[in-house]
Amino acid sequence: MESVLHLFVGLAAACLWLPWAAAQQDVWLLSICSGDVKVGGLGNKSKPLVDLALSEINNRTDILNGYELKVEHVDSDCDPVEGSFRVTKALKEGPPKVGIMGPCYSPVCEVVSPVARSYNLVIKAASCVIGEFSDEEKYPLFTRIFPPTGEMVVYAMVQLAGMFKWGRFTFVTQDIEICLLLAGGVHQTLAATFPNFDHVATLLMATHDDAYNVVAELPSYRPRILVLSAYEDFAVNFFCALYQAGMYGPSSNLVMLSPTHWWNSNFIEELVMGASNIIGISMAGRQPSDDPHGLSGRKINDIMADYQTACSVSTDGCHVGAGYFYDSVWSWAKVLDDWFLSGG
Repeated sequence: MESVLHLFVGLAAACLWLPWAAAQQDVWLLSICSGDVKVGGLGNKSKPLVDLALSEINNRTDILNGYELKVEHVDSDCDPVEGSFRVTKALKEGPPKVGIMGPCYSPVCEVVSPVARSYNLVIKAASCVIGEFSDEEKYPLFTRIFPPTGEMVVYAMVQLAGMFKWGRFTFVTQDIEICLLLAGGVHQTLAATFPNFDHVATLLMATHDDAYNVVAELPSYRPRILVLSAYEDFAVNFFCALYQAGMYGPSSNLVMLSPTHWWNSNFIEELVMGASNIIGISMAGRQPSDDPHGLSGRKINDIMADYQTACSVSTDGCHVGAGYFYDSVWSWAKVLDDWFLSGG
């Protein structure tokens, strides 16, 4: 009997070290983003900072002690239908998730939010910028790390227009929802704010080649102030077409306003080298600072130095908005730690 008892105790102790037993301590988040050019490859480029945050959290004993925080990544392809399918599949078939980070593309946020709600999961979005997501009745489990940039960009553009007393505006817009919404917000706010507002025209780009058609049409409107609302791949073609038409360069008298949080830093630097008549308005990413991060306690400059070291050797590269994913991981860790300490 004694030997049987010892065997039982030994087996019970051994089970504590079995993989399935250890896995009971894993806590999983689902990260939804994309390597697609529409978001500047933010999903892939943010992974080094996600891994950094996970390493910091899992190597500390003062937060989530006894648990290991893990992240499963899902690439939405910046496609609402495909993104919704992949998220649903990950929630149904993967390890149980306690929360969601991302998405980083507003149309995907719109369709993924009801899916998350059906699983009673809170979303901490890194970059869903449309103001509609602030509607707590429609999106009760939606929060975001990244601020609603649409409203901020519109506000900045209106302030510039008032400062320089601009009146005639021509809009060039990529023909997709988020770009149309942003351009429409600028148009509506300018019209409501300034009696002298003159909407000259709105020209749409549905394909990359449309950039050349738009530029060919522009001179007939005698544009002075141009608002460009487009992702980087469309903007590249547009600026190339402008340059070839002699409308972009040091001698150009065309002033362009554009939200640049969709454009990577290398592209912006090249634009500035080519001419000085573009004003990019963006919600900035992580700013240099020796201040401690509010949750991890590390100096922000040290965090970003580690990120630059990791992302500079990655095939995906770096992204100015990646810091929001670091914030999101740490924010989730803090929330979960408080939840576990309170008894769940």
